[in-house]
Amino acid sequence: MSQSTYDPAEFQPLTFHDAVLAFGDTDSPRAYLERCLEVIDAREPTVKAWVTLNQAGARAAADASTSRYKAGRPLSTIDGMPVGIKDILQTKDSEGFNRIGSHWKNGVYQRVMLLRSIS
Repeated sequence: MSQSTYDPAEFQPLTFHDAVLAFGDTDSPRAYLERCLEVIDAREPTVKAWVTLNQAGARAAADASTSRYKAGRPLSTIDGMPVGIKDILQTKDSEGFNRIGSHWKNGVYQRVMLLRSIS
């Protein structure tokens, strides 16, 4: 991927909505994740958006999702969608620091737990 200047007229995002239509056929959650990671690798030196990037965990989740799509049994309409969690939210595999009262259960933000259960 080139380090060209961003041009909104030419920008072609890697949308999950477009990719999911081919999951289980000509594309997969794992292949989609790898394309996303390639963009992150190319852009991160400039953007500096990630504090923690759990590539091994993302790949394991994408592989499990790929198996479900191949079997025709995705968990939900967002099964296999890579998700970035803002670093102010603590998860078991990050170093977030903001604890938001009743939204916490066993040290993990409940919305993150929900996303992980359906994607």
